[in-house]
Amino acid sequence: MLIGVYSSLEKAESVVERYKALPGFRDYVDNFYINEHEVDKDNWTEGFIKVYLDETNKKE
Repeated sequence: MLIGVYSSLEKAESVVERYKALPGFRDYVDNFYINEHEVDKDNWTEGFIKVYLDETNKKE
């Protein structure tokens, strides 16, 4: 789940700390990840893929 995009590592870390106290999120305090990305750059360059959760969710 993407929570947000922040302009600094410090801002992202403060959001993680706030979310760790919220219902649901506090049950998974070790599952937060902060990733750094460049802006104005394609991050997915390998083409389109389809992901099916199961056969009932399959759409063409």
